[in-house]
Amino acid sequence: MTHPKISTLLTALALAVTGCSDDATSSPCEDETGDGYDETTEGTTDDPTDDPTDDPTDDPTGDPTGDPTGDPTDPPPSCGDGVVDEGEDCDDGGESAECNADCTSAACGDGIINASAGESCDDGGESAECNDDCTAAACGDGIINASAGEVCDDSNTDDLDGCSATCQSDETCGNLHLDLSTGETCDDGNEMAGDGCDACAAEPFQVCASEVPVDITDNMTVMSMIDPPFPYLVTDVDLAIDITHSSLDDLDVEVTHGATTVLIADNFDNQMGPGNACTGDDMLAIVDDDANISLEAACVEPGPPAIDGRYAPAESLSAFNNADVSGSWTLSISDANEGELGALDRWCLNLNGFGVEPSRLYWATANSSVWSVEADGANPTELVDGLQSNFVVATDPANGHIYYDHSATITRLDADGANPVDIIAGNNVFGLAVDSSAGYLFWSEFDLDQVMRADLDGDNVMEVGVAGSPSGMAADPVNQKLYFITYNNTQLYRVNYDGSDQEVIVPNLGGQGVAVAVNPAAGLVYYSNRADNIFVADLDGANPSVLLSGQSSVQGLDIDTESGLIYWVAPFASMIRSANLADGSNVQDVTMSNGTGWGLAFM
Repeated sequence: MTHPKISTLLTALALAVTGCSDDATSSPCEDETGDGYDETTEGTTDDPTDDPTDDPTDDPTGDPTGDPTGDPTDPPPSCGDGVVDEGEDCDDGGESAECNADCTSAACGDGIINASAGESCDDGGESAECNDDCTAAACGDGIINASAGEVCDDSNTDDLDGCSATCQSDETCGNLHLDLSTGETCDDGNEMAGDGCDACAAEPFQVCASEVPVDITDNMTVMSMIDPPFPYLVTDVDLAIDITHSSLDDLDVEVTHGATTVLIADNFDNQMGPGNACTGDDMLAIVDDDANISLEAACVEPGPPAIDGRYAPAESLSAFNNADVSGSWTLSISDANEGELGALDRWCLNLNGFGVEPSRLYWATANSSVWSVEADGANPTELVDGLQSNFVVATDPANGHIYYDHSATITRLDADGANPVDIIAGNNVFGLAVDSSAGYLFWSEFDLDQVMRADLDGDNVMEVGVAGSPSGMAADPVNQKLYFITYNNTQLYRVNYDGSDQEVIVPNLGGQGVAVAVNPAAGLVYYSNRADNIFVADLDGANPSVLLSGQSSVQGLDIDTESGLIYWVAPFASMIRSANLADGSNVQDVTMSNGTGWGLAFM
């Protein structure tokens, strides 16, 4: 029999272990149905569905839906999952026509190429490679893309249909684009003559460097640039170069345009055989492939200038032929030694256009007017009328000007007769001549027995010759000499441009001297004494002979070396005439002179 105190103690321990209370009204040991049965006393097993810790699928939060956010193994939200999340404009599970691959709304110009929307490019707007509709830019696509240089696009790449094959020209003259397919050889933005480009046909002209002089320093290469003002297709390039330097053999000279470089002179060596160099001062030269003497064989020491005249370069300038002159031309001068300094004072490009040569004649009718006609006799035009005491005319092809005298004044005007400007107050002018490359105008003052020179704008007037009754004249730009003839006591003279070394080269001609023309390339001078002959002689006056005769009177003379013709005024016949330059044959009437013709010039 158990002791009553021990029995009571055991009962209390059992209740404490089970968590049960001896209070039947609040015992957790009661059955869930509240039937009062003690599970432990019944001997049954626990139902695992009643204990959330027994079933790992039970939601510990008590939420029977099973929210997946509560599962750390689920993937995070991302673009391309097909669900539009915060920060996304769209999500089509990848690129679509409406949605970019980065879940932004698709639109041309957004900088994202969307192939599903038909885009082949997207530069965020028009670029040289991409049109503003996000198609690849190409001439002929029907879309004008200004960033690609297009001014038109007619959905093809054909010329001669109002839009060039490159889509960069509307094929009109005056648009500053060189359209070879339409026959243009230049385009200066207008259709005026006398500015180097006449209705998109190239005229000979000269363009010079503006930022000169440039100092030439020891052991350095200096450069000067010319940028011609408009597209121009050239077939012949000459250079005019003026250098002041105390030892030319220090210098290398070359000219560059685009990828082409031509050597003009290499230290001016070998003038008088290997090992000889030009140590003389200064250079004033026309550099021309057609010259008979090379620049490196031209030294006349000591000078100055040691090199003076027209000479051929070390390498041919024909490397530039048939090229567009647009873009920079650079003259480079390298000084290889120390102790001798100098400067590039001036340089110019003398350009002859593609297939285009001077093509008009100009003449003065005594006491009346100035006329012009095409060299074949077409389109005679009176440029100036109502003049008094006018006799002579001269042309400046490089600048598109003509000069004429009237009432003891020399006037310059454009080749089409526009923009007359009085530049010289002379005295009974009987002769005029121009050297465009040197920038000089020459004239004779009959009553004062003077031969004068000025810049082409009339500045820096000086006397360069003295002779009784000086009359007709012509400039030799190659050798920088002026030829003139006297009206009374007729003799043919020549003198250097600076007035030195005046000499009579053909004396005692008889008649009345009125006209001179010079052909430096052939080494010949032509002249007339107002009788029925045209004479020719060597440049030094040697070997004079009659070129043609039977003309009653010859008053004005000029030549066209390209076409091989000589032109003159036949006043008694009231005609302008031509003949073959070589032998005086094939005399032709060019046009009526419309008055008593006197001076004549070709351009």
